[in-house]
Amino acid sequence: MRDNKPLEQEALSCATFKVSKYGYKFSHPNFDKNGGDFFIEEELADGLHKIILCQSKGRNITENNSNLKIHTNYVKDNFLLFLYLKDDNYDNEDTLFFFTREDIQKWEIRNENYYLNIQKNSLDNSIFASNKFNKTNSEKIADILQNINAGKKIEYKTITNLNTLNSLLVLWKTIGSLPDSNLTKLLLEDFDNYPYINIEQFIFLLCITIHNEENLEFQNSIDWAFQYLKFFNDAPPSDYILDFKTQKTTYPSFMVTYNKTYLEYIENEIEKGFKLQMGDIEEYFECYLFQSGEYFLKYARTGNYL
Repeated sequence: MRDNKPLEQEALSCATFKVSKYGYKFSHPNFDKNGGDFFIEEELADGLHKIILCQSKGRNITENNSNLKIHTNYVKDNFLLFLYLKDDNYDNEDTLFFFTREDIQKWEIRNENYYLNIQKNSLDNSIFASNKFNKTNSEKIADILQNINAGKKIEYKTITNLNTLNSLLVLWKTIGSLPDSNLTKLLLEDFDNYPYINIEQFIFLLCITIHNEENLEFQNSIDWAFQYLKFFNDAPPSDYILDFKTQKTTYPSFMVTYNKTYLEYIENEIEKGFKLQMGDIEEYFECYLFQSGEYFLKYARTGNYL
């Protein structure tokens, strides 16, 4: 039996990434509550929230047709279904769709479940074009929230921007998508509130900051990150082969102290990723982060320019 967990995680990461991108707050329930993988929420007074119960599904239609089913008990006014379609012959960056209660109730009903048949050529034929989750269609979320009359107290795991950062990292490793400057700015501004951040997440945050540097203000300089990297100082594996082609190099203009900093977009026949070099004329860090999940960094002192 095929393990669908990676695809379901990919679907969840893609859905929460775009929900956040379009300006909505989300959180995860402590368990799969009434068919929900995550909440979209609007905070009211006295700890009350308006919530939309969201379910995310992933389906691979590279070779075969597929389908999905939703129990009729789940489909209420405050329910949304996000469907992520994966086709290895298609650009998967823009294949997230969503369905409201009204959409789902048009599906076939069998044994108290709504069924949707998904043809393997659905992306080529734009069958779900009207349900594409884009900025325009995302406004339906605001309409649903507005029509929810009463708030309720809920149990959930709070989603900080660190959770968002990790979802974005997963999405980049899966399909190569990078967050825009607005999301990156939010991640930077909330950095002091992160309870913990690992080295992979931290390198990714630095890389996307430089990636979006043209649209970030000068105050988003990441000079402070150099000292932080020293907490993670780790030597690279001795057998790692650094034979990559550089596709592009970005030199951030907002670095002050560590102004010999640059970001390279690198790849070879197997790997794609980033090389981040941060430092000045006396010392530097060299960081590598790959979509496969491999990463490492090394620290060096030098009297020469980088």
